[in-house]
Amino acid sequence: LRNRQRVLLCHRDGRRTPASVTALFEFEGLQRVETDAAGPGAIVAVAGMQGIGLGESITDATIRTRYRRCTSTSPRSRWSFASTTVRSPAARPVRHLPPPA
Repeated sequence: LRNRQRVLLCHRDGRRTPASVTALFEFEGLQRVETDAAGPGAIVAVAGMQGIGLGESITDATIRTRYRRCTSTSPRSRWSFASTTVRSPAARPVRHLPPPA
């Protein structure tokens, strides 16, 4: 992605809207630094685009290949809490501390 580059906004509903990058910032730690170009894996902030939302993509305006949109579900996690057994390598004797005086 380059500063002043012509791009297409690929919306979730299939629309593609032309846009232009007017400012490009790359993050160095917590600081935002203006840059001319950013490569794969860079965390960037892009200015100059209206109507872009979560789950939408920015692509080069010269590339006409349509890729299938990646979908995701809401984050889920499953937790299991169990005590360790005597045979477990993580099992250790429990030391009970005396109550504070």
